[in-house]
Amino acid sequence: MGYEKAQKDKISYMSISVYNQNIKGKITKLILDQTVKSYGVPEDIEKPSGISKITHIIGTFPYAATVEGMDEEYITSGYINSNSKYANLVKPEGASVESMTGEPKVTLSGNSLHLEWPKYPNEDALEVAEDTKDISLYKSDGTKVLDVKGKRIFDYSWIYGPIQYKADIYVNGNRIDTVTSGDGDKNYDLGNNISTDIKVDFYYGYEKLDEKSNVISKKVDTTSISDISVTENLSEMQNRLTSMGISYNVKEGNASILNSGKVEKVSITANGNTKELTPGQNWTANFTSASATIYTYKEPTLSVSVLTNNEGKITRFTAVYNGID
Repeated sequence: MGYEKAQKDKISYMSISVYNQNIKGKITKLILDQTVKSYGVPEDIEKPSGISKITHIIGTFPYAATVEGMDEEYITSGYINSNSKYANLVKPEGASVESMTGEPKVTLSGNSLHLEWPKYPNEDALEVAEDTKDISLYKSDGTKVLDVKGKRIFDYSWIYGPIQYKADIYVNGNRIDTVTSGDGDKNYDLGNNISTDIKVDFYYGYEKLDEKSNVISKKVDTTSISDISVTENLSEMQNRLTSMGISYNVKEGNASILNSGKVEKVSITANGNTKELTPGQNWTANFTSASATIYTYKEPTLSVSVLTNNEGKITRFTAVYNGID
């Protein structure tokens, strides 16, 4: 494409500004528009025999089959020769999780577990890959000659997610939760799930995939956990609290003839939680630095009121006995 001939005071070559006007495209459009006017809209081109349509993960070669549930942003379709060896999609790169070789740690403080995982061997796998990639030019001695960033078309971490530190928490043999961490350090509040039987299963795993590493189980040291039950005998209740290192005081509660002097209830505060227990009830917790108040039934009281007239004679006598069972 060019000018038919040169003309005085006019350009006779395709300059950049002319080229950027898309002259070729405009000429092509005029030809196609005129063709449609003269002969009508052409029929769709039939797919030749021996051509297959494939749907695969974008940016992979050989073409990899898609993974169920993956983001459609990374899926594309196209046509290929049915006899091509690339028409048969390969399986995506297998999800591989490295083994945990170090020893994880778990400690109990109050109602909280502190979990620590051994560092994952490949730290790059803990992050989702960026959409750029370093394609810089280096000398044989490692000196960078040219600093270049290229566009990353695809990375399997975009499907599986990054590797995470994971743990299953068991209380009395029942799994109560699964926790994850991005840096291998986690605090977990057990709440009311306090017991002398607590176990934690540590492992590595993908964010969006069930594939995981070997599992290392750790029993939690629960020597700080104990169980207390409430009895109606005041002396026995005091001895129990004393033996467990729980400070306490005694207060009078409701009045009762039959139960005077016996324990009505005990209010215990441990690790910020307070519970009121009546005789026969118990509580399992970490009672370090705990405190309690024992409420006992008090002796009934008799209150008398006398009403007299102007002559000093009694007109009404009332007696109220508080605490009759």
